[in-house]
Amino acid sequence: MIHVDQMDLAGAFPKDRASFSLSIPFLRRRGEDGKGDGAGTKKGMICASEGVFKRFSLCAIVFDSLKNPDKPISGTIRTEAQARAVPGGKKGGDMETIKSTDCVVSLENKYGMIFGMANELSIAYGVAKVCRAAGAEIGVTYLNEKAEHYVRPLAEKLESTIIMPCNVQKAGELEKVFDEVKKKWGRLDFLLHAIAYAPLQDLRLRLADVSLEGWTIAMDVSVHSFIRMARLAEPLMTRGGCLITLSYLGGERVIRNYRMMGPVKAALQQTTEYLAAELGDKGIRVHTISPGPIMTRAASGLADFEELLKEQYARAPESYVVSNEDVGFLAAYLASDRAKGMTGNLIYLDSGYNIMGE
Repeated sequence: MIHVDQMDLAGAFPKDRASFSLSIPFLRRRGEDGKGDGAGTKKGMICASEGVFKRFSLCAIVFDSLKNPDKPISGTIRTEAQARAVPGGKKGGDMETIKSTDCVVSLENKYGMIFGMANELSIAYGVAKVCRAAGAEIGVTYLNEKAEHYVRPLAEKLESTIIMPCNVQKAGELEKVFDEVKKKWGRLDFLLHAIAYAPLQDLRLRLADVSLEGWTIAMDVSVHSFIRMARLAEPLMTRGGCLITLSYLGGERVIRNYRMMGPVKAALQQTTEYLAAELGDKGIRVHTISPGPIMTRAASGLADFEELLKEQYARAPESYVVSNEDVGFLAAYLASDRAKGMTGNLIYLDSGYNIMGE
């Protein structure tokens, strides 16, 4: 059985044709245990008969065969939750090796910088893995010497041609990264801003009690660094490009224990919209991905994070725990040429939790 994840199928199906072609951005083969091995998956267009599709956000399509992709084939629609309702299915990707056939979108001949990787659990690593598998050449930064011990081996697995330190609070370090991009690659096609920070003593306080120093640091590292990256990337994105950052639902709604990071993320999301408006005429697209809770080193700084994760996914329509790899597939699509015409978006990847009332 072939399992296909599609970001949004709303309005994708014409009613006046007996059959039609559907461009699928994510394609993964699933075994009976619900895990992906990528074997035998094909790239390209998938034909399907009219009448079997309904409007879904994040839907699953299970086809009996892809042996002849040039002819219409019969199929059935199931929600993602139903498709994953197999032994071992209610779980995100396990970060196994991603193969080039896992992602239909191509990032061949594209160069991308990944900022904010800390270890193999980082969202940034999940994005880097998928983008590399899709054909991109990847550059990676690490915070300091301590972080290099964990990041460099991962970057080497990705065959990264740029591996550099980058502490956005240190004058000149971010600029050196972009200087190296210009020297080694000559241009830049996409970047991921996966950087957020607030001093722990302020992060645990009520918003009303946060210090000016703590607030300034959080805004500088989490928001203004993205603005600086956009400014430095603009002259290098000679063929257009894509800037991606990460947020969370706490940037729009009050989430228990998210505290000061809520308004910080709100500022980041609004920044995305203004950058998209300003850079659109250069062909540079800007997006914010808002995943559901993912256990990373940064998340460990939030009080009762594990409890929050369990509660949110228990209430989410899909009850599916989003993985770093899932974020990677979405980011790869946004960075690809298939996503032209999209910019300034806040895109949820949280199994539908954002639609639920309290």
